[in-house]
Amino acid sequence: MSMSTEKPLNQTNKNTIYIPPKRSFSHYVKLLLIVGVVFLLHYWSVRGIEVNPDRISFERTLDFLSRTFPPNWEVTQTVMGAALETLQIAIIGTTGGAILSIPFGFLAASNIVHPTVRVCVRTLLNTIRSIPLILYALFFVVAVGLGPLAGTLATVIYSVGMLGKFYSEAIEAIDPKPVEGILSTGASKLKALRYGIIPQVLPHFIAYTFYRFELNFREATILGLVGAGGIGFYITLYMRSFEYTRLATVTFIILVMVVVIDMLSSYLRKKIT
Repeated sequence: MSMSTEKPLNQTNKNTIYIPPKRSFSHYVKLLLIVGVVFLLHYWSVRGIEVNPDRISFERTLDFLSRTFPPNWEVTQTVMGAALETLQIAIIGTTGGAILSIPFGFLAASNIVHPTVRVCVRTLLNTIRSIPLILYALFFVVAVGLGPLAGTLATVIYSVGMLGKFYSEAIEAIDPKPVEGILSTGASKLKALRYGIIPQVLPHFIAYTFYRFELNFREATILGLVGAGGIGFYITLYMRSFEYTRLATVTFIILVMVVVIDMLSSYLRKKIT
C-alpha cells in the first residue's frame, strides 16, 4: 500500500500512520526568527513595565485587605440602586449599538459592497474603537449634562465600533452557495438577503450582541468616574474618602451581578443560537 507524505490515503484505517511533510532548512530559520522576535518583544515589554519582584509587598496588601472587612452593608440599598442604573445603561446601550451596527456591518463586508466603501466604513469603525469609552462619556456629559443618559449614549457609540466589526466578519464568512442558488432562480437581492444571508449570520449576531452586553455592563461601572451615571460614582466616592468597607460592598455587588449576567447570557446564547 502506498502512503502519502501529506495525509493518509485511508482515513478510516486506524492503523494508518500519518507522516508529516519534510520541512526545509529555510522553514526552521523563519520559525527561529519568529520566536526570536516574539522573545525580544516580550523582553522589551517586561523592561518597560519595570517588573521587579522586590516591589511586591504582601504586608501592604494584607493591610489594605484588612481595611475592607467586614463590608459595610448599610449602603447596600443605595449601591444597588446605582448598580441597577448601570444595568439599564448596559441594556439600552447594547440594544442601540446593535441596531446601529447592522448597516455598518453590511457596509464593511467585502463580499457585499465595493472595496472603497468597505475601506471607508472600516476606517470609521476603527476610529470609533480607538477612543476609550470614558472619553465618550466625558464628551456626552458636556453635551447632555450629568447622569445616566450621557453614559448610555457613550455606550451606544462605543458598541457600534465593536459590533460593526464583528457583524461584518460574520457576513464575510457566509457560504455564498445558498445566496447564488436563490439568485439563480430569478429572486431579487432582497430575497437573497432574507433567505440566504440573514439565516447564516443571525446566530452570530445574537452571540456577539450578548457578549457585548456582558462587556458593556463591566465597562459601564466606570462611567460614574466622570459623572455619566452608574455605580462608578460610589466607587470614586468611597475610594477618595478611604471608606474601604463600603467599597468592599460595592465590589461584592458588582461581582455578584457580573456572575449572574454572565451565566444568564451564556444560557440565552445557547438557547437562541
